[in-house]
Amino acid sequence: MKNNQVLSSILVILFLAAFSFPSFAQTEGETTEEIEEIIEEEVEEAIEEAIEEAIEEGVEIDEETEEVEISTKNRRIRIIIGEDDEEDSDDDDDDEMCEDDGKPSSGIITRSGMLDLGVSTYLHDNGFNLPNELDYLEQQYWGSTNVNLHFLRYRLPLVKGHFYIENGLSMAWNQYKFANNFDIVPEQETFTTEAILEGEFKKNKLKTTAIEMPLALTIVPGNQQSQYLSVGAYGGFLLGAKQKLVDTEGNKTIVKDDFNLNKVYYGVEGRVGLGPISFYAKYSLKNLFQDGEGPELTPVSVGITLVNF
Repeated sequence: MKNNQVLSSILVILFLAAFSFPSFAQTEGETTEEIEEIIEEEVEEAIEEAIEEAIEEGVEIDEETEEVEISTKNRRIRIIIGEDDEEDSDDDDDDEMCEDDGKPSSGIITRSGMLDLGVSTYLHDNGFNLPNELDYLEQQYWGSTNVNLHFLRYRLPLVKGHFYIENGLSMAWNQYKFANNFDIVPEQETFTTEAILEGEFKKNKLKTTAIEMPLALTIVPGNQQSQYLSVGAYGGFLLGAKQKLVDTEGNKTIVKDDFNLNKVYYGVEGRVGLGPISFYAKYSLKNLFQDGEGPELTPVSVGITLVNF
């Protein structure tokens, strides 16, 4: 299946990355150079739109107080990353950072601003191949991206220097780029689509924005925190979703709705740190859509951490 070849090639690119975009499998009517340009464009667009949507969804970062505030229609969440009590920080020498390695004397290790970039896809019955009735949801993997911005990751030592409990707070943006053109009808009891009979389109995407929290066991075999093995779980809350259609003339149509997606979800994830970058994989234990309100699809994402621990 051509899309599976493209997915495999993209994963190789991500794992070897530096975004040099080596040659990979071609699809009909597109040269290798054209596909490389598409991927580069999609990666840049994914990161730019992640930033725009973070602002749009009400994410504010105060660099002075190191506070992250996330506002939705019904709630406001404020997270304090740094210390905001100057007197406490002055009086408590134990909370000061060690000069040698930047670790707090308590042994808790923190990192902010980590960035993941990968591929978002979904499985049906634990396979990439979709049944005939779901053919319309076939993906174009080079435009299906996963971007995770980790506001904070911290490691609480279990065994000094080697075993940690890792937790944190992240924003996750997933884009599912479809190979076929259709409208997703909002405000329906079940996931509903309509065929587009007029016009030509070059992009059709379902995009989601969520907040996530991980909980993992992390093993650091040596002295470098960037070299590690981490296995655990994550939970997420959907902040918003939208469909974006772009025609051949560049005109955009955007429809916002929850599209019967699961608002609360959870899954398992693994990470392997190899110094400057790390690899990650996430497997959801909840369907993409709410039970009985859409196709049974299991979200999966894989990629690299460009800004590592």
